[in-house]
Amino acid sequence: DADTLEWKTLRDAGEGGVFVISPDGKRVAMVTPHEISLMNINGANYRSLLKYSQINTGSEYYYYANPIWALDSQSLMVVIPPRDFLDNKSTSPTTIWKLFTNGMPPFQVSQFPAQNRYFISPDFSKVSYISYIEESGVYEIHISNIDGSKDTVYQAGTEVVSFTTWSPDSEHFVLSLDKTRQYYIGSTKDESIPLTEENSSDYLHVDESY
Repeated sequence: DADTLEWKTLRDAGEGGVFVISPDGKRVAMVTPHEISLMNINGANYRSLLKYSQINTGSEYYYYANPIWALDSQSLMVVIPPRDFLDNKSTSPTTIWKLFTNGMPPFQVSQFPAQNRYFISPDFSKVSYISYIEESGVYEIHISNIDGSKDTVYQAGTEVVSFTTWSPDSEHFVLSLDKTRQYYIGSTKDESIPLTEENSSDYLHVDESY
């Protein structure tokens, strides 16, 4: 509690995970390498939202899914790659799930190629992902509707690319396109334009305009 400085244990030792607090501050989503669960902010009403197979990362570290809260705090969206996506990127799809706080079962929204990173817009309408073209050794930035329709290549033939974030209104996105560490801002309607000087870092939206 930021006002009283009181501490409260939400889960016992060995039962914790990565915590994601809802925008209204009433609930906490907890992520482990094989499950996404939900509880009230005081630790009560603990329940499972989605179980998934532990993802093979090819190393010692665990893969933790990254659920995104809806702005109204009534649902979450999460991207779950296939268990062996490092070995079978061409055959095993990545799945996007919608999770509900009211007890409804999880809903499979769509499936995409088994890329490593997906970026869901705040309003849950779009998703961006970076595809590596092995034949040419370059990357493509894709923008798609969340259901997989209208999947288009926004930026092609890039040797170095990093998608940073969506704007709060889901109309624009920020990315880095080269080795200069310079940020660009783009949208589905316009080409990207420089946003910062070179060697910039730690970009964060303040609101829809800044």
